[in-house]
Amino acid sequence: MAKKKSSAAAATTGAPARRAASDAQQKKRPASGDDAPQQPPRKKSAKESAQAAAKRRASQDFAPFADLVSLEPRELAKRLEQAQTALGHTRQEDARPRGLAKLARQLATPEISEHRSTSVRLWAATCVCEVLRIFAPNAPYGDGELLAAFRLLGAALKAAGAASNGRDGDLARRQARHVIESLRQFQSACALTELYASGAEGSQNGLLDFCDALLRSVSGETSSELRDATLDVMSGVVAQLDAIPDGLVELLLVSLLPSGRKAAPTTHWLAQAVVRRGADALTRPVAAWLNGCLSLSPTEGIVTPENEKKKKRRRRSDDSSSSSEEDEETPLKRIGQDTLAKSDASGANAYALVFEVHLAEPRMLLYTLPKVSERLLAEDDRTREATLTLLGRLFASPKEDYASSYPGIYQEWLRRFHDKCSEVRCAMVRVSLRVAAAKPQLRAALIEQCAERTQDKDWEVRRAATRSLADAMLDTAPSGLKDSSGGKDWDVACESLRRVAKDKRPEIRKECLTGLATLFRAHVSDNWEDSEEALNATCSNGLKRLGFVPSLLVQSYASSVNVGEVSERARLLLDDHMLDSKSDDDMRGCAFVSTVASSVIEDSVESSLGALFARTAVSQRALSALLDAIESARASEDKTRANQVVKTAVEDVVRCLPGQNARTLVQQLTQARDRKIFRSLATSNDLTKSRDVRRAARDDAVKRIAASGKRDCASYVSKLLKKTGDAVLDAQSFSAILQRASRSDADKVVLRGATLACTLLAQRHPSLLAASSEAVVAFTTASADARHPQAFTAAARACQAIGSKAKDADSSLRKVATAQGSWRGDDDDDEDGFLAACAKEGVAALASLHDETGGSTILDALDDKSDDCWIYGASRLLARLRALTRVVELFPEDIATSDVVTRVKTSLIDQRPPPDLAFDENEGRSSLSGSDFGRPKNDQAFAEAFLALRAALKVVTACARPLQDKECGREKAARQDAFDLCFKVIESDGEPPSGAQCTSEERAELRLTAASNALALCCANKEANRELSASRYASLASVLVDRDDVVRNEFARKLSQAVSSGQASFAKWAGALVLVALAPASGSDEKEEKRKAVAMASRALRVAVARQRRSHAQAIRRLPPGAGTNEVDRLATRYLPDYALPYAVHNIARTTRDDAKVSKALLLLLEPLVATAGDKGVAFLLAACADMSGHDDASGSGPCPFDHIRVSS
Repeated sequence: MAKKKSSAAAATTGAPARRAASDAQQKKRPASGDDAPQQPPRKKSAKESAQAAAKRRASQDFAPFADLVSLEPRELAKRLEQAQTALGHTRQEDARPRGLAKLARQLATPEISEHRSTSVRLWAATCVCEVLRIFAPNAPYGDGELLAAFRLLGAALKAAGAASNGRDGDLARRQARHVIESLRQFQSACALTELYASGAEGSQNGLLDFCDALLRSVSGETSSELRDATLDVMSGVVAQLDAIPDGLVELLLVSLLPSGRKAAPTTHWLAQAVVRRGADALTRPVAAWLNGCLSLSPTEGIVTPENEKKKKRRRRSDDSSSSSEEDEETPLKRIGQDTLAKSDASGANAYALVFEVHLAEPRMLLYTLPKVSERLLAEDDRTREATLTLLGRLFASPKEDYASSYPGIYQEWLRRFHDKCSEVRCAMVRVSLRVAAAKPQLRAALIEQCAERTQDKDWEVRRAATRSLADAMLDTAPSGLKDSSGGKDWDVACESLRRVAKDKRPEIRKECLTGLATLFRAHVSDNWEDSEEALNATCSNGLKRLGFVPSLLVQSYASSVNVGEVSERARLLLDDHMLDSKSDDDMRGCAFVSTVASSVIEDSVESSLGALFARTAVSQRALSALLDAIESARASEDKTRANQVVKTAVEDVVRCLPGQNARTLVQQLTQARDRKIFRSLATSNDLTKSRDVRRAARDDAVKRIAASGKRDCASYVSKLLKKTGDAVLDAQSFSAILQRASRSDADKVVLRGATLACTLLAQRHPSLLAASSEAVVAFTTASADARHPQAFTAAARACQAIGSKAKDADSSLRKVATAQGSWRGDDDDDEDGFLAACAKEGVAALASLHDETGGSTILDALDDKSDDCWIYGASRLLARLRALTRVVELFPEDIATSDVVTRVKTSLIDQRPPPDLAFDENEGRSSLSGSDFGRPKNDQAFAEAFLALRAALKVVTACARPLQDKECGREKAARQDAFDLCFKVIESDGEPPSGAQCTSEERAELRLTAASNALALCCANKEANRELSASRYASLASVLVDRDDVVRNEFARKLSQAVSSGQASFAKWAGALVLVALAPASGSDEKEEKRKAVAMASRALRVAVARQRRSHAQAIRRLPPGAGTNEVDRLATRYLPDYALPYAVHNIARTTRDDAKVSKALLLLLEPLVATAGDKGVAFLLAACADMSGHDDASGSGPCPFDHIRVSS
């Protein structure tokens, strides 16, 4: 029966098999890799010697193998080894030796093919390979025998794949090599594929088992040559199949699963290589399987848009009308649901398989991607999320540009940015940024879409977008923000993160600040190798795009909405990411001036940085006071008083770092017995120590507290010491800045940073200046020698803050304060304006150095008592006048014994300037300049003579307004003279008191100067405010509606500042501030300036009203029990802001009768009053308005013009 079947097989399949065998002899096979060429089989010699032929025939004796079944296993293995040798010497063209067919049939019997001995089966497998070679193309087996033979070959291959080291393992691998090489060389596997094509029973299972054995035969120890041979065999099997069975597709896909990549990497490689090589044959079967898997996966309803359905119907109708059936593409085969459900290559692994198939051959997803994209419209949120993740991985793949190949699918994927589910939108942001990183051509559009999600309505989406954008930008460090690397694509992301820092959710603000600070360090700070690079980094792309980060952190720290975790996070980020704490002092200083200071100056947020310094200083002072109190209490005999001092100090510390148990924890600290704790705390708070020493002391204190069993206290102290630690600047890095700024070749960036640091520290943190006193003195001297006005002004303020510690700067300060002419020689007339700009600060610094004594020496240097000392045209007149202004304020006793103010008034205010100043010399010809003061020079706004007049007005006013309540007995008369002078200028529309001719700009400047001086005089003390008459009050208030926009806006700014700070009496001056709303404005620029002025006034009124309410409440609480009505009314009159309303009505009535303007002006005051008044306050306001409507205005006759206005709450 076997021979008949073989003959039939030969008749039907012999020709194709012969062609395959012939092709196998001629075709070059790859030696390594999928596509590497291999040398063809060695050609047989043309002639064979008679001796060799005889020897070969002698070895073809198959009689000893007639009865193999009866042999013992050991003997059987030896006989099979001999049989394999004999078979190897038998050629295809030789006559069939006797006994060969019997041997072949014995090998296919169960007794041999299923023998319990592994060695028997291995030798039998090699013999079967030789039999198939000899009898090709007609195998000497029936269907069952042929399947048994291939099962034997498969078992040998599996044994090799699972073999361990040792003798048996070596035999298994050697025999498997023989099997694989024989199968590849002689294409013997075609017998199995032909059997499957004939539909023989069991042939499909046999084929699948054999392919499974091929996949398992390779392992990590398999040589590359053998792996390539196995690939050739299996690829040949796939190529010879006209119809790929579902089982083979499943087998390949299961081997491609990601789990197989780790468990059996060589099997995974082989399956991937087979799919890649057989892509043409496998594309449709694999697509059918994958599409079936996608239909089987849970979706809860796939929705196809109506327009897509219409397109499909139209396409089908078009195809039916214009194409024949032969032209239509055959639909994909449907895979049974039961088959898919039982397979590992389906269900949850469907998406993983799609991606693995794409790794093998991208074009195999031609029929699968449309099916995948349909799931983007599924009702189930998890399905859409998984689908967009898969598509994102595909779009990011370097193997294929799917976005351009499938534009419709890509556009549908982009719509997930606006998905109804917030989790899907979050996932879309994360996935799309990975695509953007892999595909530069898609990056700009994807980043823009992600940036839009930072403004999403769902806060979790905003947080996810913020985090993902920051992480994506971080992954591009250090060169990803360069223009050459596509840095412009990230501009929109930087801007969106800047906006997110002001998000209403604190979690998002904190996330954003952390991300931006990390980005700044990665792209900017970490790329500086030395301080020179830090100074010259202003042109770097990273700083260009992230330069706003330092000022943003500073603003976030100082912002009132960020009190708590966000504020503390901003401070820590400033220390940890803006400046490298491990770098030296010079490096940190240069980084500060080039990043933090430059950014703060550019964004005009100097006050926020000042707040940071101020809070650090407050915390340091509180801790120092506590340590001093504890030390004093231990040595004090008056324990009660000492404990009270300690208690007060504890409260100050608790205010610096409030918490639920803060007071208890600080009290536990005061009770610590280990004195080393307090020594470490004192060291950590010592500004003269280096940063490393202070941090080591801080860690030591915390460890000692924790070791004593007070872990909560240790945690609290750790947080407290972080607040007391220097923020952004310490004494050493600040000294390094000043030392660099003191050099003759100092960079302007350093000078600007040093100036800012000195100014802010002088205002907010003078103790840090004191710790750097030597550097401050050096900077003062250098800036004076360089005649740098901004730098010297800041240095002088720093000297003023540290007082006697800056005595070494006396000569430099005195040289500027007294406007000495020996700077550039006797002919120096301060043409660069340095002395005029800095003289006042020099005088103030000298006063602090000498305990505010020595005013007479400064005055003697300024005033030589000569007749021409204070006349127009005198040398360095403007500088000496400005210095004299500060001398008048600081040294009233010395001024009281001098007539210098009188001589200044007589020479400069009462007298007109010399006539020759009114003429201009132009090419030898004189012409009138239009002003008796002459024309401005050196790009100044006004002529020097006019500036001298303005300075003289300030000198006279300053004489009536000594600083710090330094009364000398002549203030009342001086105030009267100053008031007379100021209001003479205001009421004469800015005309100089001497009657000199001047321009409209000069008259406007004089009005502003006189009004500002009068306001400052009223704010200086209560007596001056009470001495101001009603008419003069009205005249001063009318400056707010001056016809010149500069005058009214500048005066509004000063009045708003005075009202907001509490310097000005609220009722009177808040009632005047409402006139800002009535200021004229015609052009667009004037309207914009008016809008800013109104906003500033409104903000000042809100602050002042809230302060007045608090002050009134505190005053009421301080009243003794049983206080009378008179006391309550007195406090109400003094503190309640509601009493500003009559003043406001009075000023408005004098200015306008336009109801619309009246309403705007009144609402400017009424809105904050009503918002803070409460029910009783609103009733009081209504009663006050009703009372005013029934009376005449105080300034004129007739009924009040506001009797028709009704005020509502």
